[in-house]
Amino acid sequence: MIRDKAARHCFDYYGGFTAGPRSMHHIFAAIFNSDDLAQTNAAGDLIKTLINDFSATGYGQYKVHTSRSWISLRLSTISTITR
Repeated sequence: MIRDKAARHCFDYYGGFTAGPRSMHHIFAAIFNSDDLAQTNAAGDLIKTLINDFSATGYGQYKVHTSRSWISLRLSTISTITR
């Protein structure tokens, strides 16, 4: 699911799995140039798509980037999901 969504937003798939005794996490990094407005907007659109689509299927977020811009994006997206 993530590989296709990343490709639709012009990102290469860069991800992997971490498995523990009782859980498994899929980690994906959207690598982009934050000084490039088009790439930054594409990354924002991608993260919104991932959060909304996976939340709709019952998956939860484990971790997201903690920079200020991404915190506000995450909070506004979560607000949209919970409405």
